[in-house]
Amino acid sequence: MEDEIIDEFKELPKNVVYVSFMRRVGASILDSIVVGPITFAMTYFVSGLESGALLIVPPVITLLYKVVLEKEFGQTLGKKVVGIAVVNEDLQKISLAQSLIRNYYYVITMVLSIIGDYALAGNNSYVPFSGYGDTINYITYAITLGWFIDCFMMSAESKNQTLHDKWANTYVVKDTFLIK
Repeated sequence: MEDEIIDEFKELPKNVVYVSFMRRVGASILDSIVVGPITFAMTYFVSGLESGALLIVPPVITLLYKVVLEKEFGQTLGKKVVGIAVVNEDLQKISLAQSLIRNYYYVITMVLSIIGDYALAGNNSYVPFSGYGDTINYITYAITLGWFIDCFMMSAESKNQTLHDKWANTYVVKDTFLIK
């Protein structure tokens, strides 16, 4: 019993390697290679249907890919290939809430896609960006600006935390530090 209590208060390793920007970009590129063809094919297939409501499927696939894999395994396939993992402050896998928070831009993009798809396909005939182009462009600019702020925050942090990592209280480390 005493050993169990002492184990709870063990100090985390001081030599944790927090992952650099380029390694994270590499993982994102690999994840895009995995998810991109699936979402592209789904978008192509669904856009030919009468109802534009099914256009929600590709963003949902992307969101589920990231959120579920990060929660269940601590890493997506791209992160696994480059040897990185998303962890909480105890170097363990993150919770579902943490995964949703750290992937806020995918959640926002998915919600905007749903709203846009219903607005664009409201009359059951899908006409891409008819009259909504400026609004969608402004939203895209705002999301891109947020991403740049996120990257800038990471460069100013000793533990390479982005804004979304801070909000979720997560860290991206070499996967050898992930406590399973």
